Amino acid sequence: NTMSTANIGHFIGGQVVAGTSGRTQDVFNPATGAVTGRVALANRAEVAQAHDALSSRQTTGSTILLP
Repeated sequence: NTMSTANIGHFIGGQVVAGTSGRTQDVFNPATGAVTGRVALANRAEVAQAHDALSSRQTTGSTILLP
């Protein structure tokens, strides 16, 4: 029984975007200990981009809808 792993990026400005740092962290199923995915770790530029996107939405009162 082979389970595939999901690659999880970032959610910035209402869009799912891939990480660009090249760094990832394993995501584990707590019941089995199996790796179920890999989440992208953000670099400084990605954190700044997310901060700027959130700051602009807060000033406009926009609602962020998750996919």
